Amino acid sequence: MAGQLLRNRKTFSVFIVVLAVLVASISVYCYYVSLPPPVVEEGKPHIVGHVSHIEESGKVRFLVVEGVVQNDMSVNARVNVSVSFYDAESNWLGEQSHGTDLEILKPGQRSPFKFHWAFSSLEEVTYQLRLLYVGTSDQPVDVLEPVDLTNQTLDGQFIVSGNIWNRRVFKALNIGVACAYYDAGGNFSGVARTFVRSVDAGGKTAFNVTIDVDVSGSPSSYELMVYAAGYEELSIPNYVLFTLLIVAILAVVLFLKRRGW
Repeated sequence: MAGQLLRNRKTFSVFIVVLAVLVASISVYCYYVSLPPPVVEEGKPHIVGHVSHIEESGKVRFLVVEGVVQNDMSVNARVNVSVSFYDAESNWLGEQSHGTDLEILKPGQRSPFKFHWAFSSLEEVTYQLRLLYVGTSDQPVDVLEPVDLTNQTLDGQFIVSGNIWNRRVFKALNIGVACAYYDAGGNFSGVARTFVRSVDAGGKTAFNVTIDVDVSGSPSSYELMVYAAGYEELSIPNYVLFTLLIVAILAVVLFLKRRGW
């Protein structure tokens, strides 16, 4: 009996060692394949166009600056937009900086950006924009697609309607829909936005984007850019390790049960 027990323990020890080596090798492989290859930059992102307007809330005025960036590199890029604000005498007032709405831009892809700067009603404010960018081998989560699109002009508003189709197997959360529009000469005129709370996996959710044509006139063309704040899912590495852990636990339980432990 003691000899049998000793053999069982040795067999179990060998099983644990093999399992540990398997987990380690898979973990190392996951880490290895996630290492980004060297990125060579060609061209650079540029600002397609930008506009500004004033919004008021009580005694506070906001200078709203918005525009669109295009990635002219031959690789994917992360782009950060910075805006510096100045008074009427060109004195520096402050600066804001953040990434474009789409976190990663593929070659030729565009993304909107937007800033709000609060100032007193007695000030005159100007601004300057600049870009910081880096090429990346990371891929965008490019699974949200605007479909079933229609547009119409109604009561002084140009309305773009359609559905957001979520091609991913996880629910998309807090989706932004930005509509950049252009005049007859192809010049950037502005960005209209709307937001959708969620889109189920494989499902569609309706949206409407409205442009005030009394201010800018009816656009000659427009493009839609859709982005989500997140998805209801585990990250891929965590998902692999979690699945492996469950399999390992089940294997140990079955092994112990067969050995009579």
